[in-house]
Amino acid sequence: MFCAFIWLPSYQGKFDFNSVALIHFKSFFTSILFAGVLAAGLSSIIGAIDILLFKVNSDSYGYMMAIVWILFATIYYLSLLPHFSSEAEIDQVYAREVNHYPRFLEILVSYIAIPLVAAYTLVLLTYFIKIGITMKWPSGQLGPMILIYSAAGFILYVMASRLENRFAVLYQRIFPKVLIPIVVMQLISVYIRLNAYGVTESRYYVALFGIFSFVVGIVLSFKPVMKNSIIALLAAGFAIFSVIPPLDAFTVSRISQITRLENMLQTAGVLVDGKINAKANVDMNLRLETTSILNYLERRSYLKKVSWLPADFKTDKDMQKTHHRHQQPAQGVSGC
Repeated sequence: MFCAFIWLPSYQGKFDFNSVALIHFKSFFTSILFAGVLAAGLSSIIGAIDILLFKVNSDSYGYMMAIVWILFATIYYLSLLPHFSSEAEIDQVYAREVNHYPRFLEILVSYIAIPLVAAYTLVLLTYFIKIGITMKWPSGQLGPMILIYSAAGFILYVMASRLENRFAVLYQRIFPKVLIPIVVMQLISVYIRLNAYGVTESRYYVALFGIFSFVVGIVLSFKPVMKNSIIALLAAGFAIFSVIPPLDAFTVSRISQITRLENMLQTAGVLVDGKINAKANVDMNLRLETTSILNYLERRSYLKKVSWLPADFKTDKDMQKTHHRHQQPAQGVSGC
């Protein structure tokens, strides 16, 4: 919804997308600054009243923070946005005013943020060379790291698109092309992780964002920077895709983990023809893995989808009872 929100003013060229993104960026951080000062001041006042005058309910801090950060910050952020589609002269003048690129932001983007991202890119590329030499793939930490890198890189790419200094121009030309091989390595790493441990919501979104980054990297390699609105459109499309069954994150994760659980139990001979066949000498790794999966399914209320478990099954109470129900006697049976 947010991606569509920032894209709409640029629909059919009514307003430059890079300018819209800049206005949102400045409005967001301005509202954060104001809300932070307001929250700090009100906290000090409440604290002073509590110490000097009378006892104040500790919930007052929570309610105050909710009002400041949810109500005030949001309203103030929206109030800073111009009426992009308005034909009124006063609205157009205000839109031109807030469209100004501050000098301090130019310095921050061009001479601090871009060099930092460039240095981080060199670290990632060096790490990939190390992988190529050692042939040892990472154990899961690479996906989230590249996800953060890609997200920050896209925001910086949009912020740099209106700048014409050397650092910004080089970043606009190089970043999309460098991003592609980095994301490919991430997707390989994620695939190894998914193949070993199945799909969860977090891994689903890491993989989906990797695909999104790959597609955007290819598009930006051939599109001019004035066409950056494609980033918001693709982000909105991928986000909608991730919540529509049957390929949404929750359905795919549930099916993946239930299938993985059943395959493990069937391989060990614990699940036979849809019924539990309790065993006392099951490998400890299998017990730990299956218990972890059952806990995951229970936390998300997916256990009712497991047809061979009782409808009221609870992992903290019914592990042995379920085994006993299917096989008598079941001495020494531990958690599933």
